[in-house]
Amino acid sequence: MQFFSLREANVARQAEWDTGGNIDLSYSGNELAGEAGELISATVDLINGGDDYEALREEIGDVIICCDLIGLRVGRPLITRWPVKPRRGHADARIVTDQLVDLAIEVGNVSNTIKKQERERFGMVGARGSLDDMMHNLNEIICLVHWIGESFGVDAGECVAHKFNLTSAKYGLQTKMAP
Repeated sequence: MQFFSLREANVARQAEWDTGGNIDLSYSGNELAGEAGELISATVDLINGGDDYEALREEIGDVIICCDLIGLRVGRPLITRWPVKPRRGHADARIVTDQLVDLAIEVGNVSNTIKKQERERFGMVGARGSLDDMMHNLNEIICLVHWIGESFGVDAGECVAHKFNLTSAKYGLQTKMAP
């Protein structure tokens, strides 16, 4: 998947969805944390013998969409291609669990940078977050999500367009992504 198509779709849908311009960086960070939590939950369910691959697909799509929305809010692009590890064919619980821990760490790092950015916006004293570091964290999240999907034979790029279109249909929005 190339992210310029996701960015174009996010720009178009945000204009349609957030007509009042109310969504800010804090909201986007909370959205990412919530979606990452849902992805972790869906993945743990599969590791424990569940079979809801649709939940995994939808949450993979949501997390990547949220990463791009944060990049959009700060005017920074995401990576254009993700590195591909060989498809394992089945999930190795230890490897996937390590990836879930890494995902939680990276989401926490993004949240911390957003907190610092907001503190600066409010004119408060304290450390300032680096947008370069945050973009690196977002790119790490995307790679981890891709690898988690690969562990279960799921293509993250396909998940993005599928979930983007499901959300648009659910809320009656016209913007869609090509599959």
